[in-house]
Amino acid sequence: MPGRIIVADDVATNRIVLKVKLSAASYDVIQVGGPISLVDEALKTRPDLILLDGNFRTDRCIDDCHELNEHQETAQIPVIILAGDFTPAERLAALYAGASDVLCKPVADDVLLARIRNSMRVRGIEEEIQMREHTAVELGFSETKSEFTHTAQLLVVNGNTPMDQAWQEFLSLETPCTIKYLDLTTVLDVVTRQNMRPDLILLPADIRGQKPTWFYWPNYAAARTRAMRPLLLWTIQIDTLRR
Repeated sequence: MPGRIIVADDVATNRIVLKVKLSAASYDVIQVGGPISLVDEALKTRPDLILLDGNFRTDRCIDDCHELNEHQETAQIPVIILAGDFTPAERLAALYAGASDVLCKPVADDVLLARIRNSMRVRGIEEEIQMREHTAVELGFSETKSEFTHTAQLLVVNGNTPMDQAWQEFLSLETPCTIKYLDLTTVLDVVTRQNMRPDLILLPADIRGQKPTWFYWPNYAAARTRAMRPLLLWTIQIDTLRR
């Protein structure tokens, strides 16, 4: 999948090495380093993807992601950050700032190329959908869609443990959506029989020592809930997310 990629790194050697590897994969590579503005270069060259070093311009990579999102012309460009020593909190901040992916260095060449292909494929699909919608509106086959105003619905399965209480406090502060908590004994009945269609389900994988299949298979068997996909949460400390 050919395309244009910006490689942003303060170290010239790193830029050259990446350019050689990406050029061998048929990508057109633009190098950005030193005082050159990443946003200005992106606005000028309109790349298909940006490969950004985590220490670029003295740890300003997260600020660069924010600035890219402020411009309509660059907001949809996928950004992959190559991080050397990011903490979990810094990785989360980079994703919130608009980064498509954060990879820990050193990154194997085949893994990096696969992540690049996936990110560019997703962007290509999004652009094709937007183009089809725009064409349909111009030809009179569709009306202009209003802005998406639906508030996300999040369902959390509560195992009534101290860890569940910690998760509730964390989600209430960090998640801008409507959150509903259900007990283990009632969640299957509510989701499969009542009129509840959450956008995402948070399911502790070790809840009361049971395997997650106790929830997955009954939902998959029902046609109206087959498309729901729970997010399995392994037991981790909330402090780990806040660091």
